[in-house]
Amino acid sequence: SVCMETLEHVPDSLVHPYLELLSTHTRRYTFITVPIEKGLVFAAKYLVKRFGNMEAEPYTSAEYFNAALGRLENVQRHEHKGFDFARLIQSAGRYFEIIDVSPYPLAFLPDSLGFGVGIIGKAITKQ
Repeated sequence: SVCMETLEHVPDSLVHPYLELLSTHTRRYTFITVPIEKGLVFAAKYLVKRFGNMEAEPYTSAEYFNAALGRLENVQRHEHKGFDFARLIQSAGRYFEIIDVSPYPLAFLPDSLGFGVGIIGKAITKQ
């Protein structure tokens, strides 16, 4: 199964049901991609959007600094805003055996420095 650039749009309350449903339809492997919306990558992407006359989610000053520091529990969640890829990886681990997590576009960087991450999970055999 493939789930690309989708789960950051799913409200937190629906992430586990979504992943559970995905797991019931996955026979072998799943490939999930999501953007990174915290830390230095978030700060840079937000500033480019904001000052490049592109559409950017509205953040308060406090939310911006919290997201830039990776403290997403202090950011009101909406779409990309407040999305935590690390929490998603943890959630996906309940439904899939996580085989690999790699940042993109440059896989040699630490996860937190990619524009997003690709997650490869293996279906868990149901008994």
